[in-house]
Amino acid sequence: PLGWVGRMMVWHEATVLAAAQDLRGVPALLGRYGRTGILRQYIPGRPLTRDMKVDSRFFEEFFRLLAELHGRGIAYVDLEKPENIILGDDGLPYLIDFQVAFRVPKRFLGDTLPLRWMRRALQSGDLYHARKHLRRLMQDELSDDEIAASRKKPLAVRVGNMLHAPLKKLRRRIIGKRNTSAE
Repeated sequence: PLGWVGRMMVWHEATVLAAAQDLRGVPALLGRYGRTGILRQYIPGRPLTRDMKVDSRFFEEFFRLLAELHGRGIAYVDLEKPENIILGDDGLPYLIDFQVAFRVPKRFLGDTLPLRWMRRALQSGDLYHARKHLRRLMQDELSDDEIAASRKKPLAVRVGNMLHAPLKKLRRRIIGKRNTSAE
């Protein structure tokens, strides 16, 4: 009964990927798989982790990629999860999983004030999470001012955390009950 949700999600992700197809750091959209799946180019590499070693070129490319996505009216939205960022075997960053990315085309009122404001707010969250990854992986190479700036949460992130906290607590309660009842 919820198949339509999957179809909408795959349509959305495919549309966002198509809008970013020519960007280095975005896997090619190869097509769709059934009614609720997409096929993307395989990127040789591994998901970003907190203990990974990267060089400054990685983050130069990462911020360039974000600037290009933002310039196309896309907010990635899911950078909090480092596993959505692939460190390619070539040393370059790649973004996967555009499922929750924010993009509203101009023809669908995407350039109206409320949607521009929302996009900018979400893009500020992208930059905050990118700086947080930079701080975690290359703190020794940052100035005190850069470290301090990386800790400043934009309003969109603070509001998102406030809204997400009770849901996370509820989910943990439910999962915790399931785990104890299974024993």
